[in-house]
Amino acid sequence: MQMYGRWSDAAFHDAATDIRSTSWVDFPDFKSRVLENPEKYRSLGTMIRFYEGIGVLVKERLIDMRFVSLLMAGDIRQFWEEVGPIIGPWRKAWNYPRLASETEYLSTSLIKYMDEHPELKT
Repeated sequence: MQMYGRWSDAAFHDAATDIRSTSWVDFPDFKSRVLENPEKYRSLGTMIRFYEGIGVLVKERLIDMRFVSLLMAGDIRQFWEEVGPIIGPWRKAWNYPRLASETEYLSTSLIKYMDEHPELKT
């Protein structure tokens, strides 16, 4: 339930709103709008760290994917659809191949789970 508390608190909501209200075209645009903006960078970091943790918990089978899908499937999907395309260039630019790797795992696993459980699709 701590996961739910963190996901539903005002600080996380504010971070998600901040990132969702920011658009970018490509990695250089993302870098200037998000990575070089301390508030946006902090918001993105808040979200990635949270989803990284959920990804590890799912991967290690400490929480069930059904719980995650019932609670936050739409948010995870939306976040990865927005951020996923710039992760590859970001990893390369920072020479950090595991950057957001557990978030990517979470998103990929969630999509697979939703395909196997169409009654839960968002």
